Amino acid sequence: MRGGVMQKSSGEGRRRMLPCFGVATCVMLLLLAAGIRAVPEKIPIGAIFTPGTDELQTALKYSFHIHNTNDSQARFKVEPVIDIVDSEDPFKIARTLCLQMNRGIFTLIAPTGEASYDTLASYSNTFQVPFISPAFPELSSDRPAFYGLSLRPRYLRAILDVIIHYNWKVIYYLYDTDGGKFRLRNS
Repeated sequence: MRGGVMQKSSGEGRRRMLPCFGVATCVMLLLLAAGIRAVPEKIPIGAIFTPGTDELQTALKYSFHIHNTNDSQARFKVEPVIDIVDSEDPFKIARTLCLQMNRGIFTLIAPTGEASYDTLASYSNTFQVPFISPAFPELSSDRPAFYGLSLRPRYLRAILDVIIHYNWKVIYYLYDTDGGKFRLRNS
């Protein structure tokens, strides 16, 4: 008894098969169509920038353009969702991130500073949205972004290991922000 339902025919007492090919065919076609279209045609990628990050914006737009015009390799297109926030105010960044998540972004790309990192890492962890940054702050190990990726590795620990390895008694450490002095002091 494959492929059908047994039904008693009227008058003869025999059973005959009623084919279920229509239902089976529809289910197979739906599964096949779902398998072919498992990846959306356009994937929205969110980006939040602050003023002064023109080089990062240009690099991101260029990489999106290269990906989208490479027809032989790309199985999907990337749709940039780019917003520029006028400061690193956590409230403004959170509001912009919520608007981007409402637009259905799959991941977020944003440069982080000390002020914005906590907000971005918290939202990323809460909503399990991947978060990519050119560099996390050095102190971010206290507050990890479980779904975050920093493109620049942490180097301060490596510098300290070199100093210890060579037993240098005097070093000169140049920094361009107060954060550089703070990181050296806390390492």
